[in-house]
Amino acid sequence: MHATALVACTADDGDNVLIALTGRGLNPGVFVIVRVKTEENEPKARRAGADRVIAPAAIGGRRIAALVTRPIVVDFLDVVSHGTDVDFVLEEIAVRDGSDLARRSLREAQVRERYGVTVLAIRQRDGVMNTHPGPDDRLEHGDTLVVIGGRDDLERVEGAAG
Repeated sequence: MHATALVACTADDGDNVLIALTGRGLNPGVFVIVRVKTEENEPKARRAGADRVIAPAAIGGRRIAALVTRPIVVDFLDVVSHGTDVDFVLEEIAVRDGSDLARRSLREAQVRERYGVTVLAIRQRDGVMNTHPGPDDRLEHGDTLVVIGGRDDLERVEGAAG
């Protein structure tokens, strides 16, 4: 009942849907991730309360296609998403109320100039994803920034955001 996340990842799609439904019933605020073997079960998992549905076969197929068509992009994303020996990573930063970033535009906040990170996207608190933020886009508490930068720079901007 106090969990922040629930992952349903058994070998049976029906069991995973039931786990999601039960978890959502016990804790309406829990973040639910469900794995499905068969893509046709994705709508069922969503109806059961899954926030995210993972279909490994579909993900694998898309990754193989991306490796064929854009191998360098895939390699780059692997490095910045999972690399341990690099100082350049992707991160998400939550904007808290009263922070140095809240109620300011990207231009006013000077995120790149002050903190050395690049804002790639803004997920607004209503769930809308702005994948091409401009300098006049405003940051509000509850927004989440998707940024890329050095680890030290990310720590500084995290401090400013919250």
